[in-house]
Amino acid sequence: MEMLSSHSPSPLSSASESAGEDSASNLSMDMHVIPGLPENRGDYQKELLYNHYLPYAGQLDSDSCTWLEQIKLNLSQAVLLRELRPGVVTWMSRLTAYINLYGFKFSKEDHVHFIKLTWELFTTPKMEPRLMEVFARVLLCLLKKRSLLTPEDLVLDWRPLYDIYEDMSSHFATMNMKIYPQDFEKSLKLLIKLCRYYFPKTATQEILSEFRPYFCPHDGIMAKAVAYCALFLPTIFVTKNSQTEKWEKSDAPEYPAWLGELVGFWHSCYNTPFWEGSLLSLLARLAEDNMGQVDWEPETPIMFQRIMSSLGLPVYYKKLGVGLKMAVLSTSSISRWIVNTITASSSTLQHLEVMMNAVNSYYHPTSEGRYSEKLVDFITKLTSSFCSRLHKERFESPKKRSWLPANPPEHLLTDSQIVQFCQMLRPAILNMAMSKKYIEHARNILQVLASIRPDLFIPPLISKLTSSLETLTEPHKFTAAVKCICSISRSLVKPGPLYPEGPSNVIDILFSVLPGIDCNDIKKTMIVFQLISIYARLVPLSDLSSFISVQPNLTALEKKICQQSAKFESFVLEFMERCFSLIENSTSEHIRQEQATSDTQMSNEESSINMGIVSCFDSVLHQADEKIQISAINKLESYLKGRILEPKIAGKIASGMIRTCAKISPQKVLPIFLPHVCSVLKICFSDTDLSSDQSLGDEIMFNMVLLSDLLCLPGCHLVPYIPLVEEVLQSALLVQNKEGHMLALTILRHALHSLSHPCLAERSKIVSNPSSFPLNDWGQPSDLTNLDMKWYIPGQPEFDQVGRLADIFLGGQMVCLEQFIEGQNNLGKDEVYRCLKTISSIIIGCSSVLSPWSEDPIYHNTTQVEFVPRKHAATVSQTWDYQYKGQNTRRGLVELMGRLVDKMLKDREDDTKSLNAIIIILKLVMFQHSISDESFEKHSKNFYQSKSKLEVKLFGSKKHIRAILLDRILLQHEKRLVENTHLSFTNTHQTIFSLLVTLATSHYSKVRIQGQTVLTKALKSFPYSYHAILSQVIPYLSPSPTVSHEQFKGALYVILQNQLLVKHNWTLQCELWPALVTAQHSEKPSITALVKSITGYIHSVDNWTIHWPGIPDSVISLGKVLCKLPPAEQTIATSMATLVKRGQENMVLYTRLVESLCEQVEKADLHWRHYNTSLTMLCAMLRHDVQFPVRATTIFTNNLIHENILVRKASLHVIDCVLKQTKRPHPKIKIPEIKRHPSPVHANGDHGDHVLNGDIATDVDGKQVLAQLTSQLLVQPGERPDNKWLQYSTANRPFDEQSYDQPRFVHKTHFGFYVWPKEELVYAPSSEQPKLDRKEEEMPEAEQVIFRFFSKEENVNKLVEFLSLENKKGHDHFDAERFGMFKALFRNFGDSFLASIRSHIERLVCDHRESHQRAASELLAAIVRGSKHWPYQKVEPLWGWVVPAIRQALTKVSPETQRDWGTCFATSSDSRDPNRLHWLMEVAMEEPIRSQGSFIDASRLYMLQGVVAQQRWRVGELLQRLLLFLKPFLNHPYHNVRSRLGAVLTNIFALDIVFEGQGNASQTSPDETQFVEEIFPGLACLAEDSPAPDSEERDSALRLLQTLSKWVSSSIASNLGPIKPHMFKFLPLMLGYEWYDTDPQIARDCQTSLSCLSRTLYNTTLLSPMLEVVKTTTNASSWKTRVSTLDFLQAVIFNNFMLLCSDQLNHEHLRQEIVQLVLHSLNDNQIEVRVKAAQVLGGLVHCQFLTPPQYPGIISQFQKTLKTHSSKKASASTRLHMTLRHGAVLGLCAFVTAFPHTVPNFVPSLLVYLGDLLHDKQPIPATIKKSLQSFKRTHQDNWAEHKEAFTEDQLIDLTNLLVSPSYYA
Repeated sequence: MEMLSSHSPSPLSSASESAGEDSASNLSMDMHVIPGLPENRGDYQKELLYNHYLPYAGQLDSDSCTWLEQIKLNLSQAVLLRELRPGVVTWMSRLTAYINLYGFKFSKEDHVHFIKLTWELFTTPKMEPRLMEVFARVLLCLLKKRSLLTPEDLVLDWRPLYDIYEDMSSHFATMNMKIYPQDFEKSLKLLIKLCRYYFPKTATQEILSEFRPYFCPHDGIMAKAVAYCALFLPTIFVTKNSQTEKWEKSDAPEYPAWLGELVGFWHSCYNTPFWEGSLLSLLARLAEDNMGQVDWEPETPIMFQRIMSSLGLPVYYKKLGVGLKMAVLSTSSISRWIVNTITASSSTLQHLEVMMNAVNSYYHPTSEGRYSEKLVDFITKLTSSFCSRLHKERFESPKKRSWLPANPPEHLLTDSQIVQFCQMLRPAILNMAMSKKYIEHARNILQVLASIRPDLFIPPLISKLTSSLETLTEPHKFTAAVKCICSISRSLVKPGPLYPEGPSNVIDILFSVLPGIDCNDIKKTMIVFQLISIYARLVPLSDLSSFISVQPNLTALEKKICQQSAKFESFVLEFMERCFSLIENSTSEHIRQEQATSDTQMSNEESSINMGIVSCFDSVLHQADEKIQISAINKLESYLKGRILEPKIAGKIASGMIRTCAKISPQKVLPIFLPHVCSVLKICFSDTDLSSDQSLGDEIMFNMVLLSDLLCLPGCHLVPYIPLVEEVLQSALLVQNKEGHMLALTILRHALHSLSHPCLAERSKIVSNPSSFPLNDWGQPSDLTNLDMKWYIPGQPEFDQVGRLADIFLGGQMVCLEQFIEGQNNLGKDEVYRCLKTISSIIIGCSSVLSPWSEDPIYHNTTQVEFVPRKHAATVSQTWDYQYKGQNTRRGLVELMGRLVDKMLKDREDDTKSLNAIIIILKLVMFQHSISDESFEKHSKNFYQSKSKLEVKLFGSKKHIRAILLDRILLQHEKRLVENTHLSFTNTHQTIFSLLVTLATSHYSKVRIQGQTVLTKALKSFPYSYHAILSQVIPYLSPSPTVSHEQFKGALYVILQNQLLVKHNWTLQCELWPALVTAQHSEKPSITALVKSITGYIHSVDNWTIHWPGIPDSVISLGKVLCKLPPAEQTIATSMATLVKRGQENMVLYTRLVESLCEQVEKADLHWRHYNTSLTMLCAMLRHDVQFPVRATTIFTNNLIHENILVRKASLHVIDCVLKQTKRPHPKIKIPEIKRHPSPVHANGDHGDHVLNGDIATDVDGKQVLAQLTSQLLVQPGERPDNKWLQYSTANRPFDEQSYDQPRFVHKTHFGFYVWPKEELVYAPSSEQPKLDRKEEEMPEAEQVIFRFFSKEENVNKLVEFLSLENKKGHDHFDAERFGMFKALFRNFGDSFLASIRSHIERLVCDHRESHQRAASELLAAIVRGSKHWPYQKVEPLWGWVVPAIRQALTKVSPETQRDWGTCFATSSDSRDPNRLHWLMEVAMEEPIRSQGSFIDASRLYMLQGVVAQQRWRVGELLQRLLLFLKPFLNHPYHNVRSRLGAVLTNIFALDIVFEGQGNASQTSPDETQFVEEIFPGLACLAEDSPAPDSEERDSALRLLQTLSKWVSSSIASNLGPIKPHMFKFLPLMLGYEWYDTDPQIARDCQTSLSCLSRTLYNTTLLSPMLEVVKTTTNASSWKTRVSTLDFLQAVIFNNFMLLCSDQLNHEHLRQEIVQLVLHSLNDNQIEVRVKAAQVLGGLVHCQFLTPPQYPGIISQFQKTLKTHSSKKASASTRLHMTLRHGAVLGLCAFVTAFPHTVPNFVPSLLVYLGDLLHDKQPIPATIKKSLQSFKRTHQDNWAEHKEAFTEDQLIDLTNLLVSPSYYA
């Protein structure tokens, strides 16, 4: 349950609660008051202002200054000494810690230095990825406030970022030889986003010239290129005005260089290309940064069409959802684009309105479905984008915008635009607010919108609340309404001039929700508590009625509020009554009888009620005025007088309420309760036998609970009562009963905590200076400049009491334990446990006065810079330190625990409870200093939750309420305390660590688990401290008889949990890894699972640095600038020598580690599990920067024929990697054919002095013209004269050595499609490529090993035999790893092993077994790919036998291996010049269809597709030949061949894309239009009006139709361009055969095609041709065709709704035609058509395709028809007459059912009118009844609201219609 993090009752934060707020107390309270911020501050970038409110603020300036100097000095020294780890890393993390504590409290100069230094380190070549992640995080931290640095202060280049990003997907990275940390990509993306502001001016042109050559829509690489553009291209262009010194928008921005171009590509690739998501995010950013500078109008309707389609709404043809490409537009880019294109002249808002009207009903709770997530996400993002734009324009502080120029005033949002926007979203959001699933989203949206327009959103919510109070049967409505009212609290209490009546609702709301406090519905109760707490924080509960007569000029509303406020007192008292009844219903007897009383824990519900009541009561009482407080306290006192409540639940709640009262007025409450409680306890204890562990009875327990809660106050109030408390504790701590003892400890802990911890002394005021008329303070935000903060600081009297209590209670326990250790007394298990629990309670209670011990630090890593952590000021000058017997208490405890552990492990190892208690004490001694980091985490989480509920995003961070700011300052104090727990490691820590290791490897798992948890926390807190435990842990791994199973297991856990396996420490790993391999073996499942997870963990090993990268001079010079005390040259030289030496040592260690692992592997006696582990370890040693040792290579090479399949798999991977390492570079050359495009704009941007394409030019009058979105491509994409030599053609095929070596083969298919790149594309001739026929001795050693292995015939035989084994039937597929290894073999060694492998391939292709075929396909693909650089004399003979092998294979394909062969051919052809592979092209083309049986034919086509599809646009001639060949077979008798043909046709025509202004990209490949004209006559006999053909001709035509419909659906699913108008020619036939029962397969294919045709996006030119065709089919003779047509029309309209309804495109005539068509169909003489037409009409009305002004005309037309053809006339019985009447009735019913969730004003009279027709002839009454029933069903939920629309008479009539006539009437 989310409660506001109010004052949580946990003891840790209790004393930091609002301390006695009546500071008039006469006690010794050391109050520290800080009224406001100091006047002037230093010249800092941006310091954290909260620090000024800390009680020790005076010390912070010097504190931060020294620390900053220290950071600068040590960081720069570490850089100069080249000590990256630990030096630079440690001080970088301290720099982030500094920013965390002080903000950017340094000068701009320092800021820039820090950034440059980190940047240079980050972009240093060969930097270790782990460190790059550290630097990336520091950069993110330093750059996150862009307002602090202008583009003039900082320039960062884009290319290093791009290189790093590219490296993440390099070969080494994908082969796992270079590993980047997991979230590195995320950090890098964020970093690029922050750096974009600082890219140099030339960046745009450079980025474009880098990515333009990849713009080839047929290739996946385009998605990457566009994504890179979206990531890197800057969109903010500013220049500094030299006169005004201000930054202004640049006159010549760079974006026109790419805008028209990218939009041009998008237009021609209309069919949702997979890069449109990236492009839209770029356009959205452009719109945001250049508001009003781009003319988006021509694009708006198309954008909205795409947006609406990307929402994925389920409007399908005949509910047939087909798998089309889903639009991948992210909701955030959509909403940013929409919001930022709203300007005075744009039509965005009109389009948004049309779209919202169409989709509103999908937001209704009854319409939820899979698409709801996306819809809700869309509206959430849309609202937040709108809010942030409005915030920037109206509320953002100029300081925050700083250098970013504001948007031009003429483009700012106007009030009318805001209202229009809010009204559009309102229906959808109010629908969502009633949804169970999305209520949380709705609340967040309402919170934002209510702050923008309270007058539009608050009244409906209040009326929802009132109506939900009337019905008790639907609790969901009530809770939903209350949740929403909670969210809009700030806007309701202080709504501003738009909704002045807001505050007058507060008191009514508070009273109206009280009945919701109900013990039978906990959820509801909690939400009501939340509402009351929230409002109590915003409204001072004080009676204002006295002001009516005093205060002048009150408005009527203000007077009303003042009168209402007199009821506050009765509200508080009634609220308390409700709480009391809850308390009485919450005793634990009522809840569960079945358990013993001792072990009842509070269940989740009970504890949440407890928390709810207490925190709510706390909020209420803090804001009440004194009179109300007193009456509340009196009421509580009289309720508790003489009552003994059950202590578990009821008692806890009551005492929590008392605690609140005590905080509010300690001097009234304490004297009444505290002495009384103490005396009761004293009497009870004297009458009870404390030594029995029987229950103590409710009286004692309840009073102890009360006492513990009364002690949660600032210590100054408690000092006088401590002697009484002490007396109680003397007895209470002797109690044997477990629960009694726990409570006694709580009392002790609270007393100590309250006396020793500083806390806030006041937090109840809403504003720091309340105004004379309290109504003005309602909901007032607070101001950080004067918060009037009061702290309470404990003084001497409090410390004296702490000392006394600690002496008595801590001393007693320690003495007791000392004696136990010495053997002087024999404590029982329970007694030891209670001693230890008492000690831990005391440590928690007085942690702030137990100083850490001071000893000499131990550092586990050598460093030449300072490493001792800093102690931050966190207390006011005087610090108290409680010492036990004159020595450090914490150290004394560690020593005692050490002796106790020895004793326990010797005598009582089974006392797990006590051992765990010892572990907890060790944890507290180390980490509990005033606050533990867990409770800090919890506090900050609660704070952010609270903040999000109570903030107003529109106003931004400056307008928080005071309670939130106070909490934030408290967090700042706690942050410093937590930062102070970072201490140096000392000898005492060493003692603790060894104790923890002993316990973490002890006999009982309970103790081990606890010990391991604390050990892990400890190791995390002290850097490099894992060295301290190695000597203890590693020996446990050795298989010696002295090591027990538990110790071994514990050691494994310690190693795993603390990531010891992956520490960057070669010495450690040289010892640890081999130790794990030789560790003892056990078959216990727990151990085998551990070994397994160790193996898994090793997979993720980073590449630990061997040689540190050289640090560039740029870094060194920056280091010198920062460094005030540079180290001596001598020191630097030694340091550098040490680094080099360390690199050599690491290299030796690396080799040693690999050697020792090899040694283990080569031994015969390893258990298989350990064998696998050691191989995994060896795999992890593969690196990109060091050659893999030969010994290891040998092992893996021999393991290629190991029995175990996993070992073989690993070996394949390793050999592939080794061959990758030894791969020799293949030189490339530049060739003259690649010319830069001779256009005025050079492809790569060295443009002259002309206007750049699409630049913002100025017209004659000097006014600015907007950037246009017209398509501006630099060159004709696709085939052009300058890239003709790339095409596959007979002329270009190489048939001899000379032509094969010509420099004209480009392997990457995307090059040349658009502009040419700068790089060298063509490989040098074979003679200049690395030599293939080498002797063995010419090879590197690693290759020799592999060469020798494969030279042995028997090895190859065995390997192939393994490859052709079946692994898992049905799950085996073409294996990329095997293929990769063989490809590498052929690449590195040429045809050396070809002979032996050839015989295998020739054998395998003849074998029809699945696994043999698969092996053959992998080997063949590997040969074809691997022979890329072979000379002609090797390639020619190769193809001589490969071609027959392929032919043979194609005859043996089986259904299971078809995919594998497809993959084989696609892989062979991918990224290879088709001319170089002409053998493969031609063998694939050999008569693909030979009628050798349908399967073989379909398979051959599939293979052919694989070959051709990879070549994209370069095989036009081939496609022409193919089409010519296939035409006769399009009506093939076999169904699966026809399906495959449909897919092949898609490939053939895929290139037919028209680019605006540049013509068709395809010149040589077939033309679709021509093809359709040629084959269409073959379908003529299927048309409705054709004479009956003979059956043979008809069947053939039907088969052709099926092939074509397969083609239509597959091309819509995969093509890039929009569909072509000639596709509509097939529409009448498909509509005519989609119900064809004789052949269901044809029917299904037609349906699928229709579904695709109706779902795909049309561009505007397609709408008219489509409608023309539809008009003909609505008049078809078959009624089924007519019904299908209406179905189709409905889907098309919805999926192209935005184009049809956009005012801009003037499709009015089309809309009219569609409506006429539907109305005409209502009079169809077939009833099914009429019903379908009515359904379509209802849809058109529902989506507002028909606008409301058109309704009356159409309705009156129907009524006129009914009147003309009245049933009383003589001609009434004719069929036509009946048809017309039924059509009209259906039309009217459509208007009723079109509004399922609302009742427009014309519906009531329409219902009554329809009721009069109930006595007509059938089917009219049936139709009307059905509609009435549907109306009743859909309006039932909100009938209370809906019936307002009817008059009394109409309601009576309606009731008569809806209630069926009584049987007896």
